[in-house]
Amino acid sequence: VAALYRLSNEDNEANLQYQDFDQNRNPLFITNRTDDEREKDNNEEYNINYTRTFDKKGQKWTVDVQYRDNSETESSDLLEQTFVVQGETTEPDLLQRSRNEEFDKGWFIQSDYVHPFGSKGKIEVGVRNTIRNIGNDYLVEELDENSEWQNLEGFSNNFNYDENILATYAIVGNEINRFSYQLGLRMEITDLTTELEQTKEVNDKNYTDFFPSGHLTYKLKESQSIQASYSRRIRRPRFWTLNPFSSFSDARNIRTGNPDLDPEYTDSYELGVLYNWEKSSFFYSAYYRYATGVITRITTVEDGITYSRPENVGSRDAFGLELTYSNEFTSWWRFNANANFFRTVTDGESQGEDLSAETTSFTTRIISRMTLKKKLDIQTTFRYRGPQEVPQGKRKSVFVMDLGLSRDVMKGKGTLTFTVRDLFNSRKWRSETITSNFMSDSEFQWRSRSAILSFNYRLNQKKRRERNRGGRDFEGEDMEF
Repeated sequence: VAALYRLSNEDNEANLQYQDFDQNRNPLFITNRTDDEREKDNNEEYNINYTRTFDKKGQKWTVDVQYRDNSETESSDLLEQTFVVQGETTEPDLLQRSRNEEFDKGWFIQSDYVHPFGSKGKIEVGVRNTIRNIGNDYLVEELDENSEWQNLEGFSNNFNYDENILATYAIVGNEINRFSYQLGLRMEITDLTTELEQTKEVNDKNYTDFFPSGHLTYKLKESQSIQASYSRRIRRPRFWTLNPFSSFSDARNIRTGNPDLDPEYTDSYELGVLYNWEKSSFFYSAYYRYATGVITRITTVEDGITYSRPENVGSRDAFGLELTYSNEFTSWWRFNANANFFRTVTDGESQGEDLSAETTSFTTRIISRMTLKKKLDIQTTFRYRGPQEVPQGKRKSVFVMDLGLSRDVMKGKGTLTFTVRDLFNSRKWRSETITSNFMSDSEFQWRSRSAILSFNYRLNQKKRRERNRGGRDFEGEDMEF
C-alpha cells in the first residue's frame, strides 16, 4: 500500500516584446507584454498492489489498483503596452486577466496472471481498465474603457474530458531447441467524450481495436541469434492536444488543441541479429513502420496572429537501421550505446494544403556508468537528435547531457543521489515554420538546467538497480529529451 501527497505553489513571470516593421523593414512599434502568473497544485495518489505466488516456479497473479486526484489553479495578470519607435505611447495600456481551474481524477485497475508450462513455456493473460475525468475551466477577461471586466468569449470555455479504456490481452511464449517465440493479442475498447459546455460542442469517440504482436528468435549458435517481430500500436491524443483552450500569455502566438482528433495507428516490422558474449552484446536491425492518422501541428496566420493546432494529416512510411552495443569493460565500468538511422516519408494534407515531407536523419544515446571506490556511482547520459524535415518546415538538432552521482550510506540502507539534468543547458527545441504566406524561426526551452539532491532510506528491502529508460523512439521523435 502506498500514498503520495504533493503540494506546489509557483510564481511564474513571462516577458514578451513584439517589434513591428513596415514592408521596407523600417521599425514602427514596440509592444511589451508581461504575464504575472500564480499557480497552486494539489496532487493525491493512492496505490494498492496484491501479489500471489504459487508452488510452481514462475506462476504468479498480481492485482494493481490506483486512484489519482489532482487539481490545479492558475491565475494571470497581463499588461500590454505599445510605443512608437521614438518612445511615445500610441494607445492606452491593455489590461487582461485569465484564470484556469483544472482537475484530473482517475482509476487505474489491472490484473495479470502468468502460468508456466513445459520447461520454458508460459502463458500470460491480463485485463486493465483506465477511467479518467478531466475538467478545464478557462476564463479570459479584458478591462474596457469603463473599467469593467469583459469576457473574451473566443478564449473562455469549460472543457470536460471523460475516458474509459478497457483492455485485455493474452501472450503465449515458448522455446523449442533453437527456436523461441512469443505471440500476443490485445483488445482495447475505447470510450472517449469531450464537451465544450458554453458552445454545447460534444465529440464522442467509441472504437474497438485489436493489436496483434509476434516475436520470433532462432539461435544460429550460442552467441548469435536472428530475431523477427511485428506489432501494431496506437497513439491516442493526449488531453492537452484535445483541449482547445490554453495559455493566453502570448496573444500573437496561440497554441490550441483539437477535440476532434483521432488516434494514430502504427504497424511495425523488424528483422535483426543479436550477438551475446560473456560481458558484451551487439544488436543491429532493419525496420519498417507504416502509420495512419498521423498527428502533427498545423500553423496558420489570421490578422497577424499565429495559430498552431494539431490535425490528422495522412500517412507516414519510415525505414530505419538501429544499432545497439553494450559492454561491461571492467567490474566498475558499464557502457551502452544506441544509434538509429532512419528515413521517413509523410503523405498528407489539411484544408487543401499539401503537407508532404521527406527526411533522413539519426538519433543516438550513450550511457556510461562507473562505480569507484567507496561505492560512488557516476553515470553520464548523452542524447542527440539530428535535424528533420517535417510538414511546414524543419525541426533542428538538439543534444542533452545529464550527470548523476550516487553513493550508499548508513551501511547500505541509505542512498544519497545528486543529479544535474541538462548539464550544458542545451535542451532547446529549435524549429523553422514555412507556409505559403508565413515564415518563423523559433527556439523554445521548457526547463533550464537543474540540480536535484535526494536521499532514500530503505526499510527491510534490498537496493534495486534502475533500468535505463528511453528505448528506441519513433523515427527519433519521442526520445526523452
